[in-house]
Amino acid sequence: MPLSIIVQLEAAQAGRLEQFTGRGVHGFWFKRWKDVDPALGDALHTESDVQSFTLSPLMGLPRPERGAVRITPGLAAHFRVTALADGLAEAVKSKWMAGLAESGPVALPGPTETGAGPGSRSAPTGELTWRVIRAEVEAETGYEALSKSHLMASVPPRQWTLDFVTPTTFHGAGSHLPFPLPDSLAGSWLRRWNAFAPIALPKDDLLEWARAKLVVSSYHLRTLPAREGERLRVGCVGRLGLRALEMPPYLRAALDLLAHYAFYCGSGSHTGQGLVQTRVK
Repeated sequence: MPLSIIVQLEAAQAGRLEQFTGRGVHGFWFKRWKDVDPALGDALHTESDVQSFTLSPLMGLPRPERGAVRITPGLAAHFRVTALADGLAEAVKSKWMAGLAESGPVALPGPTETGAGPGSRSAPTGELTWRVIRAEVEAETGYEALSKSHLMASVPPRQWTLDFVTPTTFHGAGSHLPFPLPDSLAGSWLRRWNAFAPIALPKDDLLEWARAKLVVSSYHLRTLPAREGERLRVGCVGRLGLRALEMPPYLRAALDLLAHYAFYCGSGSHTGQGLVQTRVK
């Protein structure tokens, strides 16, 4: 049962953010599992092929000024968690979310203010403290219901519009590619679908047709660096249009299913560290 939840936060102190917060959210995700189900947390940590969850960075923050986001006490932000495996979705609702607002503050990387006013100084390193206001289910569905609503369409769509909400990047030959090529998108969605859905989709046919007949019809994208300490990954954010050319209806239906599944599974690499959050229009 694919599940998406939103965790609403409020800044408990002043400070600034000068880096991407995906790894900070990743750390909190596992810290919470250590408190409520250490065995499941360990199992999630050792997933080596296809991860059964995605995490966003902090979202809803003000625009950066001179490379930093100024944080003031009471500032609202949120992050998103999705679960792709049925058992994990149930555990997130019954364990990870349960009592989250009463479990104590969330500490994420970011220098904190050590003074007040124009002359205040900031620590070179440290953590910003956030209060959990609430955690709520954003959306959930079953794999069977998702399949029926898209695979059974009498006239499957021929085009899709995707929004890449956080930096999106793909594994390339020796590097990462910060552009969503159609077959790379289809391949990343299909890999996750076939790992967790009870009904597999035809991999070879779908990817062959995606390479030959799925094209970019429009895009409005920009590159955005995700910097965390010495680590830098460059992805793209913005909007992309896809169109299927002379593709059989059953494959268009499968692509429509996968494009909507991207809301839960993301697109590309580093889905567990804040990248590749995707929405379909």
